[in-house]
Amino acid sequence: ITPAPAPPMPAPAPTPTPVAANVSSSRDETLEAAARKTPAATPAPSPEEAPTPSPVPEKKPDNRAASPVSGSVIFGYAVDSLLYSPTLECWTTHPGVDIAAKAGEEVHVIKGGTVLEVAKDYALGVTVKVAHDNGLISVYANLEEAPPVAAGDKLSAGDVLGCVGDTAISECAIEPHLHFALMENDIPVDPAKEVLLVK
Repeated sequence: ITPAPAPPMPAPAPTPTPVAANVSSSRDETLEAAARKTPAATPAPSPEEAPTPSPVPEKKPDNRAASPVSGSVIFGYAVDSLLYSPTLECWTTHPGVDIAAKAGEEVHVIKGGTVLEVAKDYALGVTVKVAHDNGLISVYANLEEAPPVAAGDKLSAGDVLGCVGDTAISECAIEPHLHFALMENDIPVDPAKEVLLVK
């Protein structure tokens, strides 16, 4: 038996040509508006400012005068308190400082001024007093006999006015030293206020 021939395949349907009436428009206006918008330019980040460094306080210059001798203080200033005196063997005030120095070491005036007095004090021995500006008087005691200055002499800072001796009876039990004091308008003041002292 001869098989029956296969039926012919139907021809493909023609693809429709789009026309304006057949194109559906989107009702999503949000999408359309977003498509029309130009994205805003992102501003460039501003550079971070470097932190302002804290101001470093200026160190004030130390305008104090140089010590009259190069040693350290061995007996301090005491007006509102008492110190024990090994010479007097009692507690006492001390309106000056004793600065260790070798016997014969030169003593220098701390500031320019005029020699007010050269005398021998019963307790502090040979003493030179120098008047400076603003009512300041510097006192140098326990000096050798016959200092090379006299009352009325004009001195510049650093000039030699004598040498360390051993004439201070009230301080003879301690090592060789210069007794140094300051008076401001006739009132004792701590020498460290005006002079660089080594403690």
